[in-house]
Parts: sequence; structure tokens; C-alpha cells
Amino acid sequence: MKRLLMYYTKQSRIKKISDAIFLVAIAMSLYTFIMIRMGTANLPPNVCPVEKHHAEIYFSIALLILSVILSFFEPKQKETVDKP
Repeated sequence: MKRLLMYYTKQSRIKKISDAIFLVAIAMSLYTFIMIRMGTANLPPNVCPVEKHHAEIYFSIALLILSVILSFFEPKQKETVDKP
């Protein structure tokens, strides 16, 4: 836990925002997937369950694309190598 805290204290604000957007997008995608899977049980055959949730799917995709775009603006960090 301490390493994770140290990792995020050294990261830039853009990196933190990009990571947060990515996590929200993944959570939204999982929620949409679960809702679609649960909705298929109540539908008759040959009915597409995705039509009711297309807005959530597009929103998740948009958040993922935004996360990738923000990752291009992150400042490059120099890797430090510990010498023995």
C-alpha cells in the first residue's frame, strides 16, 4: 500500500486524471455488460438486448478514448536505475 501511495504522489495531475477516467470507464463498461446480460433473460428470442443500452456503451467508449488521448499529454519521466 505504501508503494502505491508513493507511486501516485510522484505522478502528474494529467496522469492521475487519465487513470481516474480509465477506472470510471472500466466500471461503466462492467455495469453495462452486467445490465445487458441480466436483460437477456427477460427478452424473447431474436431481440437485441444492446439497443436499450447503446448510450452507456458509447459513453464508456468515449471515456476510454479520452483516457488514451490524455495519456499522450503526460510528461515523460526519467527512469532511475539503482547502481549496486
